[in-house]
Amino acid sequence: MLNKLLVILLSFLIAPAQAGYFGELSQPANKVMAGPTSGGSAPVTFRSLVAADIPALSYQSTLSTSSAPSHQYCTGFTSPNTFTYAQPSFSDLTGSATASQMLGLTSAHFYVGNGSNQPADVAMSGDATLANTGALTLANTAVTAGSYTNTNLTVDAKGRITAASNGSGAAGPRSEVTLYAGNGYGSTNTKIRRFTTTLINTGSDITYADSATDGASFTINTAGVYCMSYGDANTGGLAYVGISLNSSQLTTSIQSINAADMVAVALTGNSSFDGPNVMSNCKILAVNDVIRAHTDSNANDTSGLARFTITMVSK
Repeated sequence: MLNKLLVILLSFLIAPAQAGYFGELSQPANKVMAGPTSGGSAPVTFRSLVAADIPALSYQSTLSTSSAPSHQYCTGFTSPNTFTYAQPSFSDLTGSATASQMLGLTSAHFYVGNGSNQPADVAMSGDATLANTGALTLANTAVTAGSYTNTNLTVDAKGRITAASNGSGAAGPRSEVTLYAGNGYGSTNTKIRRFTTTLINTGSDITYADSATDGASFTINTAGVYCMSYGDANTGGLAYVGISLNSSQLTTSIQSINAADMVAVALTGNSSFDGPNVMSNCKILAVNDVIRAHTDSNANDTSGLARFTITMVSK
């Protein structure tokens, strides 16, 4: 009997709460069953949370007094009241800086470290200019652009040509005379060779003359550097052949003339080999200098083995 009375009593106590205070247990999302937000005690209802419902946590008081090193941020905590800090790394960053977020820079300028080890906004100066497109333009010198002949140049310490003008050196083809095939000797100048055929005779710097009495001669009309070569042979034995300059010993064998007049000399031909011996030399010659093919009169080749060439190579 007592148990039945307790059940009836509890039903009277619970029923009013279910019907009058809580209503239906189904309520909107994000609501909590709580007392009033202010004032005294009141029946519980379902409502939204307010700031006063959240008690102060220990880490909040720690954060309010915690200080982080410069340029570092909080990366976590090792206990409720202990926080860790670190500088961000590249992997912590995303996106790209916009133009407005970049440092300003004057058009066509660039940054250079100054004497205080700080970046300075400067313009290109000196021997070049820089456009805001990145194009570098070298400064002009006083030289006029163009082609020059036998150029006279002035170069500064930086390797720039600062002056240029046309020179007076020989332009175009050089003067040259080439003869071949021996034709005996002059009747008066008995050691001076003559030649049968003229292969080349170009330019005005050399005058070639062939005389039955004087032999062949090459007179210089323009001072400069000349290169000469002479080859000859003795079909029956040895022969001294050479080149003389302004020699007056035209009846004296080449190997015996004054050394100052001897441009080149060689011994050619022998009993077992009747071939030419070719000699050459280059010399600075003056106007009216006279060059000759000078021998001991034993060179007697009449074929193309006997050959003489003189060429002006520079003025």
